[in-house]
Amino acid sequence: SLPQLDNLIYLDCSGCINLTSLPQLDNLTVLLCNHCPNLTSLPQLDKLTKLYCRICPNLTSLPQFNNLTELFCSYCTSLTSLPQLDNLTVLLCSYCTSLTSLPQLDSLNELYYGNCPNLLEKNIGYLPKMKLEKNIMYENLRVLKPLTEIKLGEYSGFNRDLLSMVEKFLV
Repeated sequence: SLPQLDNLIYLDCSGCINLTSLPQLDNLTVLLCNHCPNLTSLPQLDKLTKLYCRICPNLTSLPQFNNLTELFCSYCTSLTSLPQLDNLTVLLCSYCTSLTSLPQLDSLNELYYGNCPNLLEKNIGYLPKMKLEKNIMYENLRVLKPLTEIKLGEYSGFNRDLLSMVEKFLV
């Protein structure tokens, strides 16, 4: 357990294998808690803008983070859903094998969700204004239909086969 740290804005507790929870940290804006296998919950952190909690297999849910813009939660195998995250612009949730749905994410620019076998297209919230300006990695590209714009020029490793699949779904 950590002592109360009122002015803390950045915390990296990655690799803390015995960490099960965190105290309330009211001013925290960035939290890195990657590879914390015993972490089961996170407190409500109203100022949090970036959360990196990859490889936290016992993390079952996330609280509502109203200011969160980036969430990297890949390999959080016990997460079944995500809360509504109105300001989220980047989401990486690959290998979240228990994830069954995503909320509506109107501000999202980048979504990476491969290898989520229980995440079905019908359970991904409608993404009406989604613009992918960098990389895309989709397990099922049919979800791209509501997109308004895709810019792929900056991604040099883009596979031509994937591009033809994207074109098919956009017509």
